[in-house]
Amino acid sequence: MRVGIIAEGPTDQRVLEEILKGAARAGDPPLDLQVQYVHPEPQGFGGWSRVFEVLRRGQHVEALQFNDYLVIQLDTDVCEEVGFDVPRREAGVELTPSVLVERVIARLHRELGSAFVAEHGHRVAYAIAVNELECWLLPLVFDNNKANKTTGCFEALHHRLTEREGRGLLQRDGRSKDPRRYADVAKPLSKATTLEQACEHSVSLAAFVAQIRAMAAAYRIAGPPGALPTVIDID
Repeated sequence: MRVGIIAEGPTDQRVLEEILKGAARAGDPPLDLQVQYVHPEPQGFGGWSRVFEVLRRGQHVEALQFNDYLVIQLDTDVCEEVGFDVPRREAGVELTPSVLVERVIARLHRELGSAFVAEHGHRVAYAIAVNELECWLLPLVFDNNKANKTTGCFEALHHRLTEREGRGLLQRDGRSKDPRRYADVAKPLSKATTLEQACEHSVSLAAFVAQIRAMAAAYRIAGPPGALPTVIDID
């Protein structure tokens, strides 16, 4: 099963790949995966704004020429910034994680276009992390209430790993995140049972995994969904 990933950054891609493995292996028969990092490319620039730029350029359409499914990832930590434009409160009340995820997906649909969503939306899964993708990794290192955190997740994870293993999440320069380190930390999620346990601590992770499992189930029944036409009408 071929899956393309459009993500905010290379560390997110590595984590998502391990989650995809765990979700695809949960059914019978377990599926092998071929993962393509659509965006960012190696040595490319990331960030939430570039995810929107990629969609505006129609790169998601091109990605589905060569992949069975597509994953689009965003964190909600800066969802209220101009250009992202997803309020996290309504009538002064903070949105629940489930509703916030739905609002971000609706925002992405505006970039994808209504025609694309109507015809090919079943081939897209949304990895919307409340509020950081690092929150999805906390159950791998904590067995207390910190496993349920949705704020300050990078700091909590980095500190815990440094304390426990002598190494956090950063490159040797101490400034940038290390994609290989993220892959190592996330590797346990490639096991279906570990992924299932992690989902119990995060509504947004569980929502993403449910989408991937549905895609894998459809693939087992019907095989590859078929390539997109070379040209598609995008609103």
